[in-house]
Amino acid sequence: MFGLIKMGEKMNSTCHLSAILFFTIVTPQCVANSMPFRCLASTPMIKQNVDINLVECSYLMLLDSGDINDSWYWYPVGTLGLLVTNSDDGFYLGGGLGLGWHINDNILIFSEGGVDWFSDYQYGERGKAYKNYGGPWQYFLKLGSSYKFSTRWRLGYAYMHISNGLRYEVNPAFDGHSVFLSFKF
Repeated sequence: MFGLIKMGEKMNSTCHLSAILFFTIVTPQCVANSMPFRCLASTPMIKQNVDINLVECSYLMLLDSGDINDSWYWYPVGTLGLLVTNSDDGFYLGGGLGLGWHINDNILIFSEGGVDWFSDYQYGERGKAYKNYGGPWQYFLKLGSSYKFSTRWRLGYAYMHISNGLRYEVNPAFDGHSVFLSFKF
């Protein structure tokens, strides 16, 4: 719980960076196409030697041409996030592809995968509490669901996995419980 409180203090930087990213990259065309914006907070499922929590904001770029049928659809994902520890922090940028399934008007199940670039991949102090993700390039996977509680807002849960897929000498993973809110423009 303390990790989530500390993440809230650090989330301010992520929100500012996300706003800059939104207004410089996202075109009015995308906003007109009802593009959702999601903010997520994730804590590790397993106790680690360095408490690392994640805060991220994502743009889910819904495309008319991405529809498979009325309830299934593909979408690109762009992410800006922050890794938060007691001593070090680092940001990450990511991109990938998602697959969503509307079970009904209110319930959505989704899967997303892609690549993240970490600005810092080593946290803590060697010989003490230390976490080394191996290198800057990481793969991510999210599996989750959300509930639409108003016309524009959703609340959800996702399992998040991040690892380097054996690209480097070490391959520790981040497996986390994530809660999120999303807003549809």
